[in-house]
Amino acid sequence: MVFFITGKNKKSKKIIKNEDIIYSLNDIDISLRLRYNPRAKRISLKLSHDGNGIILSMPSKSQRANSLNFLNQQSGWIFKNLNKSPASIIFEYGAVIPYDGQQFKILYDESKKFDIEFTDGKILIAAPKEHLSRRLSDFIKKQAKVKITNIAKVKISLLNQKLSCDKKLGRITIKDQRSRWASCSSKGNLSFSWRLMFAPEHVLKYVIAHEVAHLIEMNHSSDFWHIVDMIVENYHQSRQWLKKNGTYLHKISPRSNNKVK
Repeated sequence: MVFFITGKNKKSKKIIKNEDIIYSLNDIDISLRLRYNPRAKRISLKLSHDGNGIILSMPSKSQRANSLNFLNQQSGWIFKNLNKSPASIIFEYGAVIPYDGQQFKILYDESKKFDIEFTDGKILIAAPKEHLSRRLSDFIKKQAKVKITNIAKVKISLLNQKLSCDKKLGRITIKDQRSRWASCSSKGNLSFSWRLMFAPEHVLKYVIAHEVAHLIEMNHSSDFWHIVDMIVENYHQSRQWLKKNGTYLHKISPRSNNKVK
């Protein structure tokens, strides 16, 4: 599965259309997203970002029949990859999730009232079990805003120092982005997926540096990657980690979700 971190492209969002269906493949129902993309030059197939379904892209809706025929021919590849996709990790009592480079077990602590505490490999949550998932996800999103903002400030300062410029950070928002890990608008506003908090810190720093570099180069040219290299260490390693483990990060969720993402 391939993940891209890019600047926003409003035009492409308007012309790409998705159709989500349940498709019977060899008598087994799978979650299928049909993606009609006029920019596509051929029919293509890939796992959804959370690894629970398949995305079938085609240049136009008129090629739907040919695309489904192609899908049927690739059933071996589809089931092989769906079966090896990691199991979902839901925010629930007893689940273990990665956070800040460590593994933590989610537990309920009735002695607490409103706090969430990460300690000794445990996440102690003061909330009724039915609210545990939402309480934890809200907490992590707030922590993501603080941590990402602080790192972004360091990266923009380093960028200005290295390039002798005076770039400013725009608004920083935390979202549940599925098609990309982060984005940078033409106004300099940065958005990040809160699931990056489950990645190692060097990966988080790489993604932030990637978007800060877009404040200078809104592309992925050699000049852009040179800027990334100036403001973060070993970006190649972090980039490869994200490509390899991105599906795993999307498997970590406050709730079960079988829709194609």
